[in-house]
Parts: sequence; C-alpha cells; structure tokens
Amino acid sequence: MDDAVPVEVLLSRGEVQVREGTAHDEQVIAMDPSRPLDLVVLRRGFDLDERETPREVGHHTIELPPGEGAARVVFWLRAADEGEGEVQVVARQGHPLPLATLRLVARILPRRAVPLDRRSAEEAVADRPVVRRERPMEATTAFVNPRSLVVDENRVGERCELSFDLVLPGFRSSYSHVVPHKTAVLTALFGDLEHAWQRLKDIGTPATRSAAFQSRLQGLGSRLAADVLPPDLLADLRDHLDEIDELAVITSGETDIPWELVHLWPPDAGEDRDGVGFLGRAGLVRWVYNTGHPTDLSVRTGRAFHLVPAYADALLVLDEAQLEPAYLRPFGAVALTPPDATGLARLLTSGEVDLLHFAGHGFSDDTVTPPVRLMALADYRHGVAVDGDRSRVAYGLDDLRQVLPDVPPLRFGEPGPLVFLNACRIGQPPSTRSESGGFAEVLLRGGAGAFVGCLWSVGDTPAREFVAAFYDALHRGHTIAHATLLGRRAAREAGDISWLAYTVYAHPDARLADRPPPGDPVLPPTVPPAKGSSMTTTAATTPATTRKAPALTRDQLRTIHPHVISTEDGRLAEGASSLPTGVGDFRTVRADIDDLFATRLPAFIEANGGGQVPMVLWAHGGLVNKAGGLRVAHSQVEWWLANGAFPVHFVWRTGLAESLWDAVKDNLPGASRGLDDLWDKVVEGAVRGARGRHTWSAMKNTARLTNEKDTGGAWYFAQKLAAFMKEHEDAVTVHAVGHSAGSIFHSWLVPELLAAGVPQVASLNLLAPAIRVDEFKQRVMKRTVLPKIAATTIFTMSQPFEEDDTCIGVYRKSLLYLIRASLEDDQDAEILGLQECLRRDPDLAVLLGTAGSGAKGEVVWSRTVGGGPRTTSCSTTHGGFDNDRATMDSLARRILGTDDLKAGFGTVPATRGLVEEEPLWPSEAAAFAYIASRERPTTDGPGRRALCIGIDAYPSPADRLAGCVADARAWRQELQHAGFTVDILEDEDATRERIVEGIQDLIVRSRAGDVLVVQFAGHGTTVDDLDGDELEEAVRTGETSDEALCPVDFRDGELLIDDDLGQLWDLLPEGVSLTVFFDSCHSGGNQRQVQDPPVDDTTTNVRLVRLAPEDVAAYRAKRGSVTRASRSLDSERSVYFGACQATELAYESNGQGDFTRMALPRIRECLAGTNQQFYDAVLADFGAGRRQTPVLLPPGLASRAFLAPATAAPVAPEAPRPPAPVPPVTELPALAGGTPREQAIVSVLRGLADLIEA
Repeated sequence: MDDAVPVEVLLSRGEVQVREGTAHDEQVIAMDPSRPLDLVVLRRGFDLDERETPREVGHHTIELPPGEGAARVVFWLRAADEGEGEVQVVARQGHPLPLATLRLVARILPRRAVPLDRRSAEEAVADRPVVRRERPMEATTAFVNPRSLVVDENRVGERCELSFDLVLPGFRSSYSHVVPHKTAVLTALFGDLEHAWQRLKDIGTPATRSAAFQSRLQGLGSRLAADVLPPDLLADLRDHLDEIDELAVITSGETDIPWELVHLWPPDAGEDRDGVGFLGRAGLVRWVYNTGHPTDLSVRTGRAFHLVPAYADALLVLDEAQLEPAYLRPFGAVALTPPDATGLARLLTSGEVDLLHFAGHGFSDDTVTPPVRLMALADYRHGVAVDGDRSRVAYGLDDLRQVLPDVPPLRFGEPGPLVFLNACRIGQPPSTRSESGGFAEVLLRGGAGAFVGCLWSVGDTPAREFVAAFYDALHRGHTIAHATLLGRRAAREAGDISWLAYTVYAHPDARLADRPPPGDPVLPPTVPPAKGSSMTTTAATTPATTRKAPALTRDQLRTIHPHVISTEDGRLAEGASSLPTGVGDFRTVRADIDDLFATRLPAFIEANGGGQVPMVLWAHGGLVNKAGGLRVAHSQVEWWLANGAFPVHFVWRTGLAESLWDAVKDNLPGASRGLDDLWDKVVEGAVRGARGRHTWSAMKNTARLTNEKDTGGAWYFAQKLAAFMKEHEDAVTVHAVGHSAGSIFHSWLVPELLAAGVPQVASLNLLAPAIRVDEFKQRVMKRTVLPKIAATTIFTMSQPFEEDDTCIGVYRKSLLYLIRASLEDDQDAEILGLQECLRRDPDLAVLLGTAGSGAKGEVVWSRTVGGGPRTTSCSTTHGGFDNDRATMDSLARRILGTDDLKAGFGTVPATRGLVEEEPLWPSEAAAFAYIASRERPTTDGPGRRALCIGIDAYPSPADRLAGCVADARAWRQELQHAGFTVDILEDEDATRERIVEGIQDLIVRSRAGDVLVVQFAGHGTTVDDLDGDELEEAVRTGETSDEALCPVDFRDGELLIDDDLGQLWDLLPEGVSLTVFFDSCHSGGNQRQVQDPPVDDTTTNVRLVRLAPEDVAAYRAKRGSVTRASRSLDSERSVYFGACQATELAYESNGQGDFTRMALPRIRECLAGTNQQFYDAVLADFGAGRRQTPVLLPPGLASRAFLAPATAAPVAPEAPRPPAPVPPVTELPALAGGTPREQAIVSVLRGLADLIEA
C-alpha cells in the first residue's frame, strides 16, 4: 500500500527487451508509423501518483522510432487498494477501439512497518511470461463499425471514473463521468431487481407479469442511467435511440454495470409500452479488451456438450431446463460425462470443446469475502454444508480459475468455444474488487470465443424460451447480435421477467462459419419443438412443397451493385465504396450514388445515342427481405438495360413475410374446423395478438426514414437526381414503380423528388399497392404533387382473385385483406389495392379511369381478359406481379412509350425471373404441420389450465365492488387443488387487452384432451348491437343489444362483448374442454351505476352497471363495427355455469359473490360426478327462497363428467328433472327510476348461449 509504482511502456519495430524480475506484457500490432499512438493507463486498485503532471494525467503519446530502437514513456501509479489490483495500458490511433491492450495484475499488500528494499520488492513480483497477440487493423474497424459504446474504467476503492466513446453512423463523441460509490449503486440495483423478481414471478398471466415487471424495470433502468451516464451522453443516446440496434459495449474490464437494463426513455415522452428505451431491447452485446473477438465461430462434431443437473432436492427440480438439450440437437450436442465438477474440469482442461451449455441453478453471495459464484450441480442443497467430495455439488469461480490460465498458452484454440451458462445471476460479476471479474471475464480471458449468462434471477420457462430462440437463430446463420435480439424477444413474450437479464459477450457480427446467412422462408421444423416454444423453425419440406432460388453469386451481386441503393433502417452505409462478396456485405454509400450520376448514367445515355432515356425507380414489396430484394433487382436490371431504360432498385429492409410467420406461428390454435371466413378471423386475431401491427408499423417507418431529410438514403438520391436533371435537361424521364409496400415507399419518395427540384415524374406505377387510401391521398394527391405526375397506373387483382389468394400459409385471402384487418391501426382501413376500396372513393374514381382509356390515371385489373399490349396483367397472387410476364411487359411498354420491346420479361439470359420464384411462407400443409408439431408429447397427459379474473377496484367509486378479487383467489385455490395450473388477473391488471391475451394464451396453448376453465367475477352490462347479430333477440324481446363483461377499463370503451368471446371460443382446438364460471350481471337501459339491493344490509352489492351515453360513444369509437363469430361449432365442447337467470340479479354479500359462495364447496365432491350433479348441488344450497337461480348450459353436456376432458366417456344421464323455477319479472324489487322492462336483468351472455345451444 502507498508504494509508488512506475509502469513503463516501450514501442519498437523489433523485440522489446524487458528487465528481469519485472511483470510485463507484450503485444504485436499493426499501426500507421507516421502517426503517434495515444496511450491511456486504466487502473483498478491503483491511483495516479503526483509525478503525473496535470497535462498528462493518465495519458501520454508515443511515436514509433526508426530502426530497432525503442521509444519509452512512464506512468507513475500509487498502490491504493488492498487486494488484487490491475493495470491496463490502452493504445489507440485515431479510433475508439484499442490497437493494443497490455494488462498486468498484482497483489497489493498491507503497508509494512519496515518497507521492503527495492531488491526484495522486485523479487516479490511474480514474473509473467511474454504475451504476443496479433490483431490486424482491419478487424478493429469492423468491430467498432457501425454502433459501439466504448467504456474505460479507473477504479480505486468505491470511486469509479468512467470514460466513454459513442460511435454511431455519422456520429462520434467522447464523455466522462464519476460514480462515487459504484458498489453501493450496483448492490442496491441488483437487490431491488431480485426483490421485484421474487414478488412478481408468480403473479397472473404472462401479460400481467410483463406489464408489472417491465414497469419496475423501467424505473430501475432510468435510475441506473442517471447513476452511470453523464448527462450529455444520456441526451445523445436519447437523440439516437432509433440507431442503437445491435449495439456493442466494448470495455477495458467494466463488467459490473448491467448496460442491458439502462433505460433511456425521456421522462416527458409518455409511457414506454414496448420497452424500446432499454439499451438491451435489441441485440446489445459486450466485449472486453485484450480478449479474442472472433467473427467466425465453430461447432465441430464431437465438441458440443450440455450439462443439465438432475437435482436430488425436489425443490430445485427445473422441468423446463430438461427440454433445453433439444435445442442443441442441430449442433450434435451430447451430455457431459461425468455430469459434475470433475467432468467440467476435464473438458475445459482438454480444450476440446466448441460449445458448452449449462442449464440449472446458480448461487451467488456477495456478503462473504471472497464473493461466491457457483453453478449448482445435482447434489446441491441450499444452506447444507458439504462434507467430503463436492464434485457433484457445485462448480465455482475458484474451480474455473484453476483450469483456465489467462495468459498463453491458453487452453482453447481459435476461435474458442461458445459458453452458455443459463443459471440465475451467474453472469453477474462479484460486487467487490477483492477478486476481479466473474465467470464471463475468466472464460473470455481464458480464450472463450463468446459467453452468455444471466445477470439476475430468471424463471424456468422464460429461460428456456431465450435458449430456444437464441440457438435456432445461430443454427439458421444469424449473427450472435441478431440471435440475442430474437432470444430477448422470445423471453419477453414468455413473461418478460428475464428478457433483459441475459448478458452476451461476443463480436456482434460473429456467426457459425459453416451456416449460410439467413434469407430463406421459414418452414416447419424436422424435429418438433416443445409446446410453447418461440423457436423460429428451419425448412424441412419435400421438393414438391418448396422451390428455392440459389443464392446470387459474387459476380451477379457486383453486376447489379451500381443499380441498387441498399439501406439499413433508412440510411446508407458509412465509409468508402466497396464491392460485395455476398448479401451480408452488400452496401451502398454516398460515393456509390455520386458515381451513378457522375459516370454510369452519362455513359448509358451516351451508349444509347445521347437521347432521352427513362430512369426506372423500383421499390420492392414488404414481403421480401434483403436477399429477396436483390433477387428482384437481378431479375430485372439487365432486362431494363436491354430495353433502353436505366433501372435503380431501392432495397430497403423489410422481410414482412418471414416476420409475420415468425410472429403468428405460435399464436395460432392447434387445429381449425374448416378453412373459411371464420378461420380467417381467427388468423386475423392471432396476427393482432402477436404484435403484427408493430412489425407492419416498423416497416412503414423504415419507408419514411429512407426518405428523411439529410439522413435518408433515398433523400440523398433525390438531391443528386435533381441536380443531374438541372444540369442535363431532357436527359432522362423519371418513372417510379412500387410493388405492394413499395407504394408506401414511393408515397414518400415521389414528393421528395419534386421538392428537390425534379421537374416532373413521368409515371407512377403501383403493383398491388398496400398503402392506405387516406395516406395515398394525403401524400400523392395533394396539389403540390399530383399535377407534376404525368400518368398514374395501378395494376391489381379484381376482388375474386384477391379472395382466392393466400398468405402466411394459413390465411385464405390476399395480404391486402390481412393488412386491412390486422396490421393497420384502424381496422377495416381502406387499402388502395383492393377493388372495393378503389371503387368506393369518389376522388379515386375521378383520378383513375379504365385501362386503355387514356386518362391520366388508369387501373389494370388482373386477371385481364382480352387486354391490349399495355393493359394486360395475369397475376393471381399478391406477390406475383413483379414476376408476371404480362404485367411486366405492359409496364415496360407504358414506360418506354412503345409497344415493341427489344426483350420480353424473362427472356434476357443474364437474368433470373419467372421460373425461380421462391415461396415467401410455408404452404398450407406445411403451416398446419408446424401447428401440429407444437403439441406436448403425449406422455405428458392432458393439461389442466385456468384463468381467474376478479375486479373490485374499478376507477369510478360508483362502480366498485367488494368481493370479486376474493372470489377469483378462492376459485384459484380450489382449481389448484383440482390439479389446474392457474393464472389470475386482478383489478388494474384485468384490462380488456390482458383478459383477451390471457384467454387466447389459454386456448392457443391447448391440445386435444386438455381441460380449460375461465372464471370471471365483476360487473356485466349490455351495449347497443353494432353488427346486427342480435336481430333474433330483438324479435323476441324488443331489444337489440350485445351482452358484455366489464374489464377494469370498460368506461373507456373497452367492453368484452359476447361476440368477442365467441371469436375466442372459436379458437378452441378439437377435443379441448372449456368450462366457464361467470359470477356477474348483464343488463341494459340507462342505469349509470350499481344500485344498492332492496335490503337493509349495506354489505350487499349487485354486479351490474349501466352505460352512460358517453360510455357508449367511447365504445363505438373504439370498435366501429364487430364481426360476428360463428357459434354452432362449439355446441358440444363448452360448458357454461352462470350466476343467475336472465331475469335476475347476481349478488355479492359479506365480501363474496353468492354464486361463488355456493359453488366452491361443491367442486371437490363433484370432481367424480357430472356437470348436472354439480349444478344440482349448488342449486340446492341456494334453497327454495333464493333471490338468484344459477344457470347450466347446454343441456347436451349436462351428463358429461365435471371438469373432465372432452374425450372422456359421458356419464349415463339421470332421470329428467323439471326446470328450476324462475321468478317472473313482476316479482323483481323495483329499482329507482326504472320500468319493469328496464329492471329485467340479463345474466347469461346471450351470445354464449347461442354458442353452446344446439
């Protein structure tokens, strides 16, 4: 302690001579000898000595001397922290990422009464071997570009000094910050995280947990951002929030801070519902200086292993962890033998490992010295001392350090293994600096190529979800950054508790070298994943079901490169122009666009005689990904050139087809009962529930960003085109062509072209346009744009062909209908490419005449009968227009102004089109094969799952109840006793959205033989029928209304009507039994609040509300119209128990619903009985003088076993029973302000009765 320590840095062209007895490190680098190196010393446990002048504190420069001599600089440090210390000298040359990092570690001892002499001190320093490492400069640039946050740390005691470099496309800035008490900050943070996890991990449904935990995460993440980020860096990150996808955090050794959790959302920006403000929302990965960062990972045969302990302690058993080895099958992983610490040590010592996966418990304790980090093995028992052999008990950090040296020779050869430790808190380093790093740092410095671990506790199921998606993405050729993104998304959708907990150390572009990059359509798996997996599947179909176009070669990509403008998130790439070697590195920079107008376009004009040439600006559809967009360009470029037109293809990141299938495939029910409009409604609901709108909205936003001023790639193109046309008048005519979502792209580009100074757009041609009518009119048909478009043509299918098309493999209409129903914010939005929408709009009727009319705007309907050379289209699929010869030739004739083409589409030898069209999604058979593959193994037996809902705390005091939450909890307890797994929604969690999500999750995850229960306790009401499905009821009663349950947000228009429930019941797979228990009222009229019952007992409430006009208006505004669900299909699978008859009230008294009070005690005794026996027992308990009479429907299921599988044999029916007496309306006690008709209470959802009555 307190000793002054000189740290010498030598730079030489030859070998460096090191004095004997000194600790030293050495590295071979590639540098620019004409420029100095910037040197920074980073310390842990050392302070700067006073000999460091203020100008040079911790920073020096050094120049490479000529010849073999060595340049020398000295940093003076002072030992300041007892324990393990570390010094790193970081060398840079004009770039944030180091060219070299030299690292020394030392044990700092307590100050002695009599100091050691210098010789003794030198002898006390362990001589470290010379370390030589090679890192080419090219790899440095690739690592940082394009999005990195570089973090340097100096740490002495509790004080932490952080230096940052933020590098984004077109942006770089440096910052500094001091965290005075870093240990205290992180200890409090992880303690709060653990407390929140323990409190919330078992509540409600995944949606409930998601909302509750995300809210807590955002609060903790915002606090963390304020603690560790300087204000100017926080502001810059907020300003560039949309640019930090797949961010790399590169550090000198700062592994403590959970950067994934840092929340950047501005406090005045409202609610961050989707969690986009977290740094870890996308593919954030980390890396540590002075460790390898391979871009090519390898998993060779016989070198992949998994260890999943079979815990002897029943309390530690992890059922879901046992499923994780299934996701390692594509890598040939086998179980580690022996499955203990000895086996781990032997494997790591051998170095013969490319992949190691651990799935089990982790244990950590920072209250002891040194802190504890353990992988719990099969015989581990919490709090039980271990006597004798501990090899089957735990494997800790000390064990790992003994087998993994951090200096050469390292155990692992290049590129080093991927190590995934899927255990609670195992990725979190110790909170004190008595020893450095945790599992991550020890493995990385020992030569691992990548590391994945958990920063805090994770649940069993969400942990498996991350594993499934992460490994599947790697297997399909994704980078580790994108695999991380997909894994976090899957974990979040499974319950949100752990989606930010995973920390990943790797080069962001690292991928498995033997896997081709992704780009092919996603089809069902060869080996079905476990039920509930969010794993993205790989193709496994016969040649008859899929035809795949081969990948474009390097030469083909380089041929089209001058004619393609490729953007990522709307922006051009940074740096110098380069020719592509594959799809992955196909990029466009500003210099490429400059070259297009400076050399390539003028050369083409000259080669075509110097006259005016058409320039075709093509925007592909939203279905295809980057590889698909390049294939479209390849199929056309040479063809357009052969016909005398100069093509420019905008390849903008879309890939909607794969994204939609990935999003919806696990939200579809286990089977359908007829592919008709009903099934399409089911698919539409599944797409909405799977965040399909988010995918579509993100794609639309990309189209906008591509044309955004100053930053968008298309915007820059527009400026250069306008300048060219100004300089070369009449040299080109401009023609825009957009397919599907390409129409959205051009709705932004065309106005930008005109604003930039392009005098006229000669033609706007849209193929099956997916843009909304109102957005087209707003951007294209305005007075400053439309007059400057000489001609507009739409090629699209007539209504019968749209309705005969399919998409996502399971939707029996075209994509435009799915966009309209599920992807746009406004359901039933008018879409430009739909015939009925085109004909409905009077403004479009004026603009667009019939094909061949010569009007300024025309529509060419496919499939054309007897069309002319410019008015023929034969595509019968939404995605087929750009591959339809008739359409493409008609389009070309319009653009070229001649009926005589030099080459018909698909006839130019250098192009690929027509015969090599790829499927965008699985076939119908393949899609349903995947749906079937999600089922649990049959050995699991039937599942029993339930959702209980109770709402007392309605926002309005007049609406509040007192027994519904107690009811839901009591039902949960009884159903758990009956073997059900139960989710619960209470009060503020029971919004309409979350109730629907909960029921949908319950149903979608079910399979034949399962038994489901839905219980609701809360208010009921009625609302005016919006779709006419209550006409039969109107004839009978004179009322036209829908019955509705009242979620907690019902006053905002969020009613759950009978039609909604009917659509949910329609999702039930065959053979699934559903039993419904509703303890609520349903009534109409003008009653605004719950009326006190006509008794003196003030502890009694009626579970009834009536809607005020403003409530009905809010409902109408939210819903517009509601499509009626088919109900007859479910008549013999669903059982309904209601609290009261149609002319009665449902009461609650003394903090519990009357129906619940009577029903719950009878459940256990009736589990071996029938539905009728349960009903009779409850009815008898109500007694002859009852004020409400429960309901059982339908009669056909009365004899079925109570809460039993639908496949169970029916119980012999008993003798017919007389119907229970129903009090007449005139016997109802009068409620204030109501007529007898208004007092008639509808307690059974009529829609549900329609559903289950034959």
